[in-house]
Amino acid sequence: MEEARKLARTTEGWLTSAEGEALFALASQCRPPGIIVEIGSWMGKSTTWLAKGSRSGSGLKVHAVDPHSRRPGTFEEFTRNMKRAGVEDLVVPYVMTSAEAAPRINDPVVLAFIDGSHKYEDVKLDVSLWFPKVVEGGYMTFHDALINGAVGVHKAVREDVYESGRFRNIRLVGSMVISQKGSYSGLQQNLEIRWKGLVFEMNDAVFDVSGRRHAEHYLPWPLLSVVRRILRWLQLNPARIED
Repeated sequence: MEEARKLARTTEGWLTSAEGEALFALASQCRPPGIIVEIGSWMGKSTTWLAKGSRSGSGLKVHAVDPHSRRPGTFEEFTRNMKRAGVEDLVVPYVMTSAEAAPRINDPVVLAFIDGSHKYEDVKLDVSLWFPKVVEGGYMTFHDALINGAVGVHKAVREDVYESGRFRNIRLVGSMVISQKGSYSGLQQNLEIRWKGLVFEMNDAVFDVSGRRHAEHYLPWPLLSVVRRILRWLQLNPARIED
């Protein structure tokens, strides 16, 4: 993990260390048969965390999907970063959109990291494309669910994760929502999912991922600071990821 941390510091991207460490932990727990899929690779910051985590576990392939169309030369930079990290043998790049890649990937998916387009319709499409490919007990993880301006991600995650009844063991790490495929049942689990949904909404209502106040809130900062501490205390420890 320390090597992944050092590499991530010098790779362009918006993933925080806590989020990267959570991806590393998830990837290290992935077991065959199956693969890891990443939607939205950019320069390979999250890919490095995933591949290094996989290397420390069972060494599952990381299928990295990104059209690399936002800026010229990003795929070349991505390739260099994978070589620098020593994970090019584990990473299978797809220079295409999520919708174009989905029909080409037929292996069972044990972990899907969704960080592509942040438009509501595109996040919903990603869920519809990849949820059927994720094995029961596998994980779907969504980045930027608590970012100012990423309203589409937040709305889609609320609907398709917290309110769908299709996921359990939902955890919040920074702006990232980690969810395990599998239905929940019983009063205790129903109350737990509702509570986690409330915490998710409270975080989004008060803070962005950096901890700054949203511009539309006018509560005094000392009071918001207390709220921030309470919200952090309410969130489950991301390192304790279990089946």
